[in-house]
Formats: sequence, structure tokens, C-alpha cells
Amino acid sequence: MRQAITSVITALAVLAAAASLRYLFVDSSFMRPAALVVLVVVGLGVALRTRTRAVTVLLPVQALGLALALAWLFARDTLWFALPTTRTVERAVELVLQSQDTITSYAAPAPVDAGVTFSLTAIVGLVALTADLAAATAESPTIAGLPVLALYAISAANAQTSLPWHAFAAPAALWLLVLAHQDGDQLRRWVSHVPGHPGEDGEERARRDFTTQGVGLAAAGIALAIAVPTVVPHLPSTYIGDGLRDGTGQSEGGRSRVSLSSEIDLRRSLQDPDPSPVLRYQTDDPSPPPLRVGVATRFVDGRARIGSEISGTVPLGDDDAVGVTRFDQERRTTTVVESKVRAPQLPAPFVARDVQVGAPWSMDSDGVVRVADDAQSYTISYDEPLDETEAVLAAAGDTGAGLQDREEYLAVEPEIAGELAQVLDEVVEPGDSQLESAQAIQSYLRGNDFTYSLELDERLPGEHPISQFLRTKRGYCQQFAATMVHLARAEGIPARFVVGFLPGTGSTQERVVRASDAHAWPELWIDGVGWLRFEPTPGGRAASLPGYSLPQQDTTSSTSTTSSSTTSSATSTSQDVAPVEEADTGAEVQWQRPLLLTLLVVALLAVLPLTALLLRERARRRRGSPQEQVEREWERLVEGLGDLGIDAPPGATPRVSGDHLVQRSGVGGRGTEQMHRVVTTLEGARYAPPGRPEPDEVEQVGRDVDDLLARVRRSRDTGRRVRAALAPPSAIRWWGSLPGRVVDVVTRRR
Repeated sequence: MRQAITSVITALAVLAAAASLRYLFVDSSFMRPAALVVLVVVGLGVALRTRTRAVTVLLPVQALGLALALAWLFARDTLWFALPTTRTVERAVELVLQSQDTITSYAAPAPVDAGVTFSLTAIVGLVALTADLAAATAESPTIAGLPVLALYAISAANAQTSLPWHAFAAPAALWLLVLAHQDGDQLRRWVSHVPGHPGEDGEERARRDFTTQGVGLAAAGIALAIAVPTVVPHLPSTYIGDGLRDGTGQSEGGRSRVSLSSEIDLRRSLQDPDPSPVLRYQTDDPSPPPLRVGVATRFVDGRARIGSEISGTVPLGDDDAVGVTRFDQERRTTTVVESKVRAPQLPAPFVARDVQVGAPWSMDSDGVVRVADDAQSYTISYDEPLDETEAVLAAAGDTGAGLQDREEYLAVEPEIAGELAQVLDEVVEPGDSQLESAQAIQSYLRGNDFTYSLELDERLPGEHPISQFLRTKRGYCQQFAATMVHLARAEGIPARFVVGFLPGTGSTQERVVRASDAHAWPELWIDGVGWLRFEPTPGGRAASLPGYSLPQQDTTSSTSTTSSSTTSSATSTSQDVAPVEEADTGAEVQWQRPLLLTLLVVALLAVLPLTALLLRERARRRRGSPQEQVEREWERLVEGLGDLGIDAPPGATPRVSGDHLVQRSGVGGRGTEQMHRVVTTLEGARYAPPGRPEPDEVEQVGRDVDDLLARVRRSRDTGRRVRAALAPPSAIRWWGSLPGRVVDVVTRRR
């Protein structure tokens, strides 16, 4: 019981120290999973110590429990019968690298993404494991204070201002409570006894003296630790995480105003450690777009240049002047409550429909809003940016309002024209439309060959920056955007370079944009639609990926070709291998055992895929009315998409579920039409008078479901397709519900 109480107090001390990490991040959402893993680690320790005190048993079991808890919380879809797989390890590595990128890229308070949550949870779990091992298993609570202190030191060393007194007092008091709870005989030797009361024995007097002196010393120590720093001159901080530091030493609100340089170089902004907001705004847009600050059409030595002249002032609402097509869009409003951006720039979404600012302003033909004086607050109304809109895909390529000064947006530096043409020959298919070519270029730059990095390799003598990027395939948003502009222009698609800010972090009540949220992206002119935003920059340091920018064409032929070539290669390889004769019976046994083990593993791996296949075939062949057949096809579609990681909202209507699945899957215009047809037929089967649907409608639904599943399967990454094939969630659910079904059958028979 004594060790159990020690474990509980130690766990509370660890959580109290971990709570101070919230001053380094925008919220404390990581505390919930951290508390869960601490509970697992401490619970295992308490349970095991009732049987053994051996460290060789406790440490491995608690470490295994920590690993399984992390896997269950952050990589549940990679588990195989609740056991980690190689994909689980890969997911953990991905999350750690993501957290490293976030911590080294953002100033405190940094955003809390999945990687940060995983890393903080793992760190807190390891501290809890170490502290519990020292305090309860080894009965050395003094040593347990070291990992608790280290956890608190991370926050104290990286915070931009002094932490509040209770952030230190809580873990310190709990650690002292752990010390007070250790063996009484050992601690009583520290006590200087005073004369006891009449009738009071020595043990009782020692306990009283120890309690009085211990509590007094503890309170005095904590009070001094809190009071002394208030009179000691502030010393420079020693930062543990580079990205969390406050390089300027300015508190929030102390940032000077920022402005856009005519020669754009975003690296300094992206590496800016200052956490002070550049913008704070409120919006009714649940997914706000990037905020444009400037547009560059001219490049000098591969670098975008923004001229000081205004490219023609246009009135609000003149869509032809700014090059947009008005669709049926929802009007949104953004209210900036604090801006540190210096005039004439005024960060705004594209394209503004109304501007309310206390200074003279104008908008140029590139859709950039300019203001005469610095504006600390303003309100802008705009139409919700086009995303995965069928109207965009339908309108692309139509003749409409022409683009003025088209040649300006097609200029390519002659020294790299040949290199750009070679890339386009490999990326763009002959006969592709403007939109298809733009999609292919974006997919090429977002491919696995390219890496996001703020550290660029050295340029060769006389090498053009675009050539350097295409050779090294390393860069940040500026290189990705500039390269897509050049490739698009070389393909004959007008393009321009846009610089501004990502939407920032927070909620609709308040979002915060910092200097490190600076971003660049290309806008391409698509005939029939106008200017559209694309996002070639991969990873988390980019804006949302517009749905229209995803490839829509059918890739069945390329997939079949790849599969055929792979099969041919495997066949030729098998024919080239000569059979090996076994020397004796012992050798035969040596190869038979691995073969049997391999066959067993293959059989186990085939259980779930075969189960999913049998379930689908049984549902397909089951006879019934046309209404029942349509219902089964809908269930097959929902389950198939669920196996691919796209789940329908629980309890939603078919139409809401269809819209959600289309938005999540990115199936494009044709897929949207197919989903609409499936949902309409399903609604007719459920609510229309008898006689609906017709047999040909049922057959069409089956074809649409097959095509939708094939489209989504091809669009998913290799890891997701492999998981869907080897461990489909529908099959896992079937096996998981098997015991309950067996019990129901037995109960009914009785």
C-alpha cells in the first residue's frame, strides 16, 4: 500500500510538471492522452509490485504498456489484432519528425498538431516511468525529482516570459510529499528533537518533530524558490527547442510593423522565432483561405519581384477586371482586430467584395487590396473560395472574358526554357487541357521526389535558382511556387506568384497569424474560370489543397500497365532461378519448417481479406427486391470507403453522407455526378411510391459504386491501400461481432 500511494503522488507530480508545457503551445489538448499513458504506466507498476519488486520484470512490462498505449492512441489503424506492426513504427517516426518540424519552425506558443501531441505524450510517459521506477520500485524518491525537474525545466527554459508561481509550486510540493512518504526511520534521523510532552514516547515525539520541521522547511523552500527570482536580474534563456525561442525578446504586442520587400525571400519570415502576432482576426469562415499581400508577375534570376506601381485600380465587384467567374458561393466576413502589416499592404482573401477600413484604399487588377495608411483593424467581405466545385470543372476550358496583358503572365526566362520543356514532356500528357496540365504539374511537385526544407543546397556556378531546385528537389514554399509558375508558363498557362500568410491557428472566434505563417503559392489562369489558387508545396507548412487541383482522369490503363510489367518481371525472375537439391533429410527439415511458418503467416494474413471478399460477394448475390439491392449497394459503398479510411458521418442522411464522402475522397466532377446518382436512387428506393427503382437503375447503381470505389482506391497512398487490402475494418468488425452473434444464436435456440 505504501508503494501504491508513492506511485500515485509521483504520477500527480509528473502531471503537474507536464501542465507547465501548456505555456509553450497554443492549447493543452496534449494533457488528456498524457494523463492516460501516465495512468497505464503507474497502474501497471502498482499491480506488478503486489507480486514482485524485480526491476527486470517491472521495467520491461511498464515500457511495453507505454508503447502499446501510445500505439492505441495515435496509430490504432496500424495495429494487427491490437499488436503493433512495422507500420506502427513508421507512424511513430512520422509523428516524431512532424513534431520536430513544428517545434523548430514555430515560436512559442506553437500549434499542437498530431506530431506534437504524440511526442509530448511519449515524453510525459517516459518521465512517469522513470519517476515511478525511482520512487516506488527503488524507493529512492529523491532521484525521482530529477526527471520531474527536467520536465518542468523544458517549459521554464523555452517560455518567452516567466512562468506563474503555481506552475512551480504544484510539482515541487508533490515531490516533497513523495519524500515525506518514504520510510519513516530513515527520515527521522534528519530531525533535531525537542523535549517532548509528559507521557509522550520517543517514537511519537520523533514523528511530531519530523512533521513540524519538515512542513516548515518545505514551505520555506518553496516560498524562497518563488520569491528569489522576483529580485534577481533576468538572465538570458537557454533554449531546448530552437523553434520555441523568442529571438527578439519582445513580449506579445511588442512586435514592430512588418512589410513586404520588393525582392521576395520568405526564409527569414519562416524562421522568425518571434511569437508576437502579425494578425489577429475573427471570421465566420470555418476554413478560411490564405491571406494575399502581394502578387508578382516579374522574375529576375528566378526570384519574384513586386513592383511599386499599381497595375490598374479596379472597382469592387468588377469580376472581369480581376479575372474571376462568379459562381453560387457563400459570402464570408473576416474582421481583423489587430494588424502589424505596414501600408500599403492589407492582407485580404481573394477576391474582396467589400472593405471597411479607416483609411483610403484601392484594389488593383491582380485583386490586391492596398491602403494609404497603416490599418490596425478592418473588415473584409469576400465570396467563399472555390474548392471542389463541379461548376469549376464544367466551366474550365470554355471561352469567356479574356485575360488582359496575357503575355506578361507567360514570360519565361530564356536560359531555363529548354529545361522546363524537358520536365513538361515527362509530366504533362499530350492533349491535356489547361486544368489537367496544371493538375499534373502540381502532382509532380508534391510527389515523393521533392522535400520541404528551409536549408537549400549550394548552387552550382552560374546555375539558375529554378534549375537548382529541379536538380536538388529541396526547398520551401517560395521555390515550389516559383517553379510551378515557370512550368505553367512554359506550358502556355498564364501564371503569377502570390505571397501572403497562411490562415494561422485558432478558431473562428480568434485566429492568430505570425511571421512564421508567411507563405507563397501560384495562381493560374484557366480559361472559362479565371484565376485559381494551386498548392504545390507539400507537408504541413502549406494551405489546404483545392479539390479542383486534384487529377480527375481515369488511371486504369497506367495501373494495368504497371501491374503487367511487375508480373512479367516476377515471372522472368522465377524462371531464372535454378532448383536446389537437398543433401539429406536434415536439410529437408531445415527448409520445410520455414516454409510451413511462411504458409501459416500467409494464411493468417489472408483471413481478413478473404472475409471482406466473401462478405461483399454474399451481399452482391443475395436476392431481394430492387429496393433491397440498392440498400446493399449503398452499404457496400460506405463500407468500401470506410476500409479506405473515409467514413460517413454516423446517423447522417444519405445526401449528407454522400456530400461528405465526395468532399473527403476528392473524386472530382465525374465522381460527384456518380455519387449524386447513387444517393438519388437510394432516396427513391426508400421514399418513392412502389415500383421504384427500375432494374436498369439498380444496375447503374452497381456500376457507379464499383467505379467510385476504384477511383478512391487509386487516389489513396500505398500504405492506405495495403491496410485496406490486408486488414479491412469491415472484416475486423465482422470478426469482432462474431462472439455476440454466436451468443444470440445459442440464446434463441434455447
